[in-house]
Amino acid sequence: MRLLLLCATPEFTGPAELMLEDAATLRAAGHEVTVAFDSRRAGSLRGRVEALGLPIEESLDLCRLASPAAFAGDVRRLRGLLRAGRWETIHARFSHDHHVALLATAGLDRRRFRLLRSVELLHNAARGAARSLAYAGTDRFAVPSEAHGAALVRNHGVDPARIDKLPGRVDAARFAPGPSGLRAELGIPEGAPVVGIVSRIKPDRLHADLLRAFARARREVPDAWLVVVGRGEGEPEVRALADAMGLAARTRFAGYRTGAALADAYRAFDVKAWLAPGNDGTCRAVLEAMASGCAVLGGDFGAVAESVVDGETGRLCDPRDAEDTGRALAWLLADRRRAAALGAAGRSRVLARYTPAGRAASLLGLYERAWESGPVRPSHQA
Repeated sequence: MRLLLLCATPEFTGPAELMLEDAATLRAAGHEVTVAFDSRRAGSLRGRVEALGLPIEESLDLCRLASPAAFAGDVRRLRGLLRAGRWETIHARFSHDHHVALLATAGLDRRRFRLLRSVELLHNAARGAARSLAYAGTDRFAVPSEAHGAALVRNHGVDPARIDKLPGRVDAARFAPGPSGLRAELGIPEGAPVVGIVSRIKPDRLHADLLRAFARARREVPDAWLVVVGRGEGEPEVRALADAMGLAARTRFAGYRTGAALADAYRAFDVKAWLAPGNDGTCRAVLEAMASGCAVLGGDFGAVAESVVDGETGRLCDPRDAEDTGRALAWLLADRRRAAALGAAGRSRVLARYTPAGRAASLLGLYERAWESGPVRPSHQA
């Protein structure tokens, strides 16, 4: 099968990371894979694509900040390539590249193509006339959770038979329980209960809400600590809030960490907090934490609510309710032995349900079913 994977970003973000992993899986299965991304702006994605040796369709800009004329140019160029028989299946990840592909295939014989869309954020399944029109012309959908699929059905009338759940995955050999040097680095006692968050620091990731919940939890667990791993434009405000709330002495900012340093950070936590969805929808950091043996404090939404079993591998909460979140966090931090047992159960769940092999099988099945089910709107024009 000849595949074109679209991702309208220049950065190696969550959706782009998933796209490249999926591209490698599809290529290993014998498919011919080409990728297209925002080639107008500089970013970290190009180097990653080139390192994998994946062909790049350089004629497409796919820049979400470009002019209407540039958008129309992308539609025209992609349409010409499809007319020439370059690809059979197009898989979009952002609304921008989805609309380019949708317009490029309009009027062509859709029996020759399949158009797929990954809906990785719940807000991309929210009501909207433009979305409904776009989704009506899309052959198949990949979603990270049952909640995403249900929203597509409820809000856009998508046929459930055209929705495939494509769950997250984690390398459980890389992310595994073990000793950590982070506590000593940050000056945190080995015996102290620690909650950590690994996320870009920006308002919609709810660091401020976590601080308020942490303040509530410390009323019951006064020796608890909070570790913030990540970087972002919201860091000065979060630091200022921690200071204003009297939490600065028990809050540590560990900076951006990747590779072995990231795996080491997870092992320092008793509890991993995840209160807001990430941009790939699979909540990868939750699965990494579970594989590392952390109990999870998770917002009750999307893939988090399906990966975390309340009371068995962590606790689910209403992220916008500081009292509810604080009570759940206090329960997790109050007994480190219990938190360790929850973390062990979480690792077992990951090993059983969220493996790279499992995602690969789901991905290949998605593409097979896209062709078996036929186009959603066949057209007989040339």
